[in-house]
This record gives sequence, C-alpha cells and structure tokens, in this order.
Amino acid sequence: MMDTMLLAFHNVDDLSEIVRLGNVMIGNAPDDDNPNYTVSRILHFQVIPQNGKFDVVFLVEVRYQMEVPDWVKQEN
Repeated sequence: MMDTMLLAFHNVDDLSEIVRLGNVMIGNAPDDDNPNYTVSRILHFQVIPQNGKFDVVFLVEVRYQMEVPDWVKQEN
C-alpha cells in the first residue's frame, strides 16, 4: 500500500545537508513514529530560508511494510 507523508526539518545548516537528509530517507523509515513504513521516493520538497539557516519540508511516498512475526518461517 502506498501513501504520502510530509516530513519537516528545521534549522538545517546548508543545502548540502538538505541533500544528505533526502538521500538518507530513501529506503528507511520516515521517522521513529512510523517504523512500519519505508520511504520509496521524494515527490516534492520546499526549502525555506530562516535567519541564515534553512527549514525544509519533504513530501514523500511511503510503502507500508507489514512486520512478519518471529514464529513465521521465511524461506530464502
């Protein structure tokens, strides 16, 4: 199942840090509150200059990853 989420970061030092944040998100959980989701791709982002630093909002596509209980045998 695909969904979208908005993720915001405040007081980012520079644009290269924003790029790093975006790259690190792909394939990982969007935040600690949503561990069963994985970011598939960044759909859009908005950078807002704030007093020499930046705020950034990412619109990301996420996929729900159902957790498999330990007792379920998985074949390789």
